[in-house]
Amino acid sequence: MTVVSSGFEESALGTGQGAGIIGLRVAVYPGAFDLDTPEKLRKNTEEVLFPQVVKALTESASMGKVETIEPGVREIIFKGTFEQVNNYFYKKQWSDGLPIIPPTVEKVKEFLQYCYVKIIYGLFRKNQSHK
Repeated sequence: MTVVSSGFEESALGTGQGAGIIGLRVAVYPGAFDLDTPEKLRKNTEEVLFPQVVKALTESASMGKVETIEPGVREIIFKGTFEQVNNYFYKKQWSDGLPIIPPTVEKVKEFLQYCYVKIIYGLFRKNQSHK
């Protein structure tokens, strides 16, 4: 169970699924907590938020069909113009609204040619350093 401001429901569900929490219950506060007066905060909490919390904690969760949120490494998740791609990322809350340059396989390969970082594949045990 988590509480978020309106507009952050998808992010909360995605974060929950990424952490292995399937069917996370989300209560949504209307608007932003810190922008409301103490009176409006109390009213919204009592009239809007508490009923959602009670419902989430007392009713059976509907697991439904679980979808994978993470795309494959080379999976194309959206095709479109520069503006369409930016709008898509913004609506998914993957961008703060500043323009993004969609990464293509070619652009990533070009970028990696100029990286001086040696990529190491492998696992490290706890307390094991990698020098």
